[in-house]
Order: sequence, then structure tokens, then C-alpha cells
Amino acid sequence: MKEYNTQCAGYSSPLREGRGVGELCSGARPLVASTLRRMGSGDESSEWKVRPMSKSELAMAYAPCLTPQGAVNRLIDWIRHNPELVEALDRTGYRKTQKLLTSLQVRIIFSYLGEP
Repeated sequence: MKEYNTQCAGYSSPLREGRGVGELCSGARPLVASTLRRMGSGDESSEWKVRPMSKSELAMAYAPCLTPQGAVNRLIDWIRHNPELVEALDRTGYRKTQKLLTSLQVRIIFSYLGEP
């Protein structure tokens, strides 16, 4: 029987609770280096490298303890429930069905949700 990490089992929005999104899965498996590469510039204000990435890759950075589909569903839910974020992404040509996010879309998501 498969064991599941229950630390992220409850749905929780970091925006409502006033904490960073990255805190949701503390203690979960560490991010794979290929998921998001840390910047080597020493610039602490932008710890995560902004680059084009799949929606699944970005979602797994925010919720590594969920399945890829569960993480994507949670990310989509966070986007959908933030009208300002939806509007900002719409201005970039974002479609809810797109699989690959542009670097601008990733930067916008980071600015609204915080870095993973």
C-alpha cells in the first residue's frame, strides 16, 4: 500500500493565512534541482530563476508533496481566485489551457504568490 505525505493534505491558501507559499510543504521531499534552478548571482531579492517553464514544473515547486496533477490543480485554483493575477496574466495572452508559461507569466505569478 502506498504511503502519502499528509503534511500538505489540507487545502490552505497562503494568501489568506499570511504566510509564504513555500511554507506549505515544509518537511516534504526537497525540490529536484531541475525543477527550479537557484540563481547564483547572490541577489537575495530574487532567489528563483525566472525562465519559461511548464505549468506542472512551477506547480510542483509550490507544492512538492502533491502529485503533479494535484499541484497543477492547486496552482490553477490560486490563480483563479485572485482576480488581479488573472487580469495581469490575461494581458500577457495567458490561456488557462496552456501547458508552457512564458518567463513574463512566471514573473507575474511570483509577484502575486511569492516565490516557492
